[in-house]
Amino acid sequence: MSARELAPESSAADSEEAPSGAPWRIGLIVGATIFAIGLVGLAQNARQTRPGNWLEYVAGALIAHDALLAPAVLAGGFLLTRLVPAAIRSGLQATLAVCSAVALISVPVLKAAGRQPDNPSLLPHDYGTNLAIVLALVFAAGMLLTLGRAARARRTSGS
Repeated sequence: MSARELAPESSAADSEEAPSGAPWRIGLIVGATIFAIGLVGLAQNARQTRPGNWLEYVAGALIAHDALLAPAVLAGGFLLTRLVPAAIRSGLQATLAVCSAVALISVPVLKAAGRQPDNPSLLPHDYGTNLAIVLALVFAAGMLLTLGRAARARRTSGS
């Protein structure tokens, strides 16, 4: 047997190349520019922005993502492969992943971290209700897109 015969079949995922093309480059340039502007603003306004607090928040978010969010999303995605029809599975998985990320990043305002009794303008809103509204809107939009795509796929496969 040759080495080619022993090698496992390659899938489309194996043959995909790194992202490239004009849209990817434009997105990279725009994203890097926005990030750089944010870092410059953080440094220029260090007294008000407290870069140490920002760094603590970002580090905490990264740790929470890797320790909590990613495993939960993977487990949820695995469960959905067993419970949800294939036609809507990927859209539901993506929607739940986005909702999870939004909820995770909202934890500091939900805990009212940074609220000061002498400054009522800091964190003045009902962030729990606002988060529920945002999650409902994200979920509704994700499901509308998913169901629309599934309906189109059914129409094209049926005709």
